[in-house]
Amino acid sequence: AGPSGGGPVNALVVCPGPSCPKWPAFAYEGTLFKADVIIGVNRAAVAVGEACHWWCAHDWQTIIENVFEVKQGINIFSTSTSINEARRQEKLDYCKPKTLLACEDIQVPRYDAVDDHTPRSWGLFSLTGAVVLAYHLGATQILIVGADMIEGNEADWDGYTNERFSRTLQRFEHQKGILYGTDKQVGLVEWCAKRNVKVKRLGE
Repeated sequence: AGPSGGGPVNALVVCPGPSCPKWPAFAYEGTLFKADVIIGVNRAAVAVGEACHWWCAHDWQTIIENVFEVKQGINIFSTSTSINEARRQEKLDYCKPKTLLACEDIQVPRYDAVDDHTPRSWGLFSLTGAVVLAYHLGATQILIVGADMIEGNEADWDGYTNERFSRTLQRFEHQKGILYGTDKQVGLVEWCAKRNVKVKRLGE
């Protein structure tokens, strides 16, 4: 298990792509996936609504644009830079977050890791940050949904688009390199597996 110990913990990481599941019913391998921890990535926290435990958004603009729509008292995981900017603009009071956790506060795997045996650059993307958060919270199984990684499909599940979206093949290849590793760098999936934590992305 992750650092928090205890029994098996199912974490559901929900991304805002077109396949973002209708909420709250979600079937996985023929049965309802029973998530102990639900992490909404970027605008997916809006889709999940009251069922969302954590909001993972590493872009401060995403935070301030959606802070009015996420549930009250949600826990937020982001970079210290984005948290500080959202604070500076006095936007966080709108959702009254219960917890503010920065990437830099995570010790395993470290945000600033440089060795080849530790996943690096996971804080660049909210998706990969959400996987690290799930591990940090003690997940033993992490299921990622709504991360379609289809080039040119700029819209979220509800048709929303933003000029800041950069859903290009290059971006997805970078994300996949952090998730699955490269010939030079271990990925989060392998790193977690060595610690008895299973990570699965629907559509991989």
